[in-house]
Amino acid sequence: MKDIGDALLSLAPGAEWVTDGEKVTQWLSPEINQPTQSEIDAEITRLQAEYDSQGYQRLREPEYPKIGDQLDALLKHLNYRRTQGDQLIQELDDIIGDWLSVKSKYPKD
Repeated sequence: MKDIGDALLSLAPGAEWVTDGEKVTQWLSPEINQPTQSEIDAEITRLQAEYDSQGYQRLREPEYPKIGDQLDALLKHLNYRRTQGDQLIQELDDIIGDWLSVKSKYPKD
């Protein structure tokens, strides 16, 4: 859940403040304009909507192979194609199928 701290970090990078969890109780950065409460509330709403819209990414990430493993597999398959010919096409299709399966399982909406 996004909160006032997230909103303030977004609206006033580098600023320092104290909150009670809902409102700014002390603004410690006079050189940076303090956002209004309505700006803070709107930013919390925006940040939460952005976070919610990216849920599929958080669900997909742990199911994908690590990027190093993906690149290693790709290199091996490309090298294999160089030495064995078109059999690589089927192996790449399998890898692409695995990726697309995860994307299908967790659609963007």
